[in-house]
Amino acid sequence: MEACDGTAGAHLELGVIYHLLMELDSIERTLRGQIDSIRAQSIKAKYVGSTREAESDDWPGDSFQKFVHELEQARHQVASWHASMREAANASSRSRIRSLNIWTCLASY
Repeated sequence: MEACDGTAGAHLELGVIYHLLMELDSIERTLRGQIDSIRAQSIKAKYVGSTREAESDDWPGDSFQKFVHELEQARHQVASWHASMREAANASSRSRIRSLNIWTCLASY
């Protein structure tokens, strides 16, 4: 179901939306920590493995970079979901405020 302004998920209760926003925040913090950790491991691998053979294609730094890229994509997806849920929260809370304002305006006439 969509709200009047087309925002999907606006029919959810605000408590559920806020809970989901907190979960998404937690996931994003975890992803950010993992990305930082893998980048640190990549730097260590670069210095420790600086004597690697030139013909070796299995350089760990390359796989670290691929993994960091995949985690960055996941983090961006979580940020997108977070933005969508924030829009749903705003639409839901505004619709309640708006209806009270309209009722107050009508009651004053």
